[in-house]
Amino acid sequence: MLYGGSPSDSQSIQRFLKKFPSTNLNQIWGMTETSVNTCLSLSDHKEGGKLLNSCGRAVKGVSISIRDIENGRDDADYLKSPGRSSHSRRNEHGDNEGEGAKGKEKESEKDVGELIVKSNGSFAGYFMDDTNTHEVLLQNGYVATGDVGYIEDGYVYILDRVKDIVVTASGMNVFTREVRAQLLLSSRIVKVAVLVYIYIVDVYRCIIYITY
Repeated sequence: MLYGGSPSDSQSIQRFLKKFPSTNLNQIWGMTETSVNTCLSLSDHKEGGKLLNSCGRAVKGVSISIRDIENGRDDADYLKSPGRSSHSRRNEHGDNEGEGAKGKEKESEKDVGELIVKSNGSFAGYFMDDTNTHEVLLQNGYVATGDVGYIEDGYVYILDRVKDIVVTASGMNVFTREVRAQLLLSSRIVKVAVLVYIYIVDVYRCIIYITY
């Protein structure tokens, strides 16, 4: 069985496998603009653990890097390739991205940012829509996915959408998926939906729906 569409938490996957133990699961993460980006394979599902919180590794021919959220979507050259020097950028496949990219990178593989993707299957732009094309198709050939996450040991973990991040008064980023995951730890809670809305300009609030 192939599934995707949105991040899945390990609790839901484990409950499914407990009920349907003979099912072979594979998860993919992709988008219309890039096709398939990653795959969490059957063997990954059997290994279980924290891998069930990821969407897998990049498929062949796909390079995935991380862009700083706070630097803004218009800065197409600002990349963070986890744990690498800015003089020679490499993605988790070890492909050299060259020495011409600008910007700075953080040292930890767990740095959180916007996931950006490059492959031969990426789109060339939106039809007669230069504004949105410029926002999503970066100058270095990467496509901004709008998904926020990090890369650990080659596995991609998606936390939220850029537009769904809530910034607190103290400047802390709150991810709706993490709120949902914490609430689902309670045995009393069956389903949770966490929504974000604009309260006033630049002020965001969450609405949480809970089914007991």
